[in-house]
Amino acid sequence: MKLSGLKPDNFTYNFVFVACGNLPEKIGVGRSVHSSLFKVELDRDDHVNHYLIAMYAKCGRVVDARKVFEEITERDLVSWNSMISGYLVAVCANEAVGLFGKMEEEGVEPDEKTLVSVLGGCANLGDLKTGGLVEEIAVRKKIGLNTFLGDDDDAKADEDDDENNSDDEDADDSEDEERQWWEFKSKHMDKVLFFKDSNTMTVYYLG
Repeated sequence: MKLSGLKPDNFTYNFVFVACGNLPEKIGVGRSVHSSLFKVELDRDDHVNHYLIAMYAKCGRVVDARKVFEEITERDLVSWNSMISGYLVAVCANEAVGLFGKMEEEGVEPDEKTLVSVLGGCANLGDLKTGGLVEEIAVRKKIGLNTFLGDDDDAKADEDDDENNSDDEDADDSEDEERQWWEFKSKHMDKVLFFKDSNTMTVYYLG
């Protein structure tokens, strides 16, 4: 591309960073391309920096990823999510949960992706306290996490069965499921992290 005289744009760099992130042995190429951002004045392009964070995280270079994150002058939700998920990719759960705390301190509102990433970190750490707080945030803000976590198979089966029942039977089934849910949660509270909404139960096993 360079030999042909074509000038790369921000999309070009994003694709290169994705490729380097998928090939950790090419981190040297990624660093070189990172350095070239200053020459083309894309070092302040937040979109490019988000891909750069992901590249470094996938290659296990979390210090470099965090440096890019800190140099973003106006961090938005995508910036925070990129760094938090980057820590999880690099198996740095403690740092991911810690950054979430800083995010809250700065008044940045989380979304589904944020909460799912932090729940994953809590599960890895066995941090029931923070996991519970994340669940409370999801309930309070009415954020459904099943899009990212996936529906529980039993919940799907129950939902299919309910379609064949009358309205009264649906109500009875719902009450019975809720009772079973609380019984299950009370028995296993010390072993797992839970998230449940009206149709979904997701369980992170800590053992």
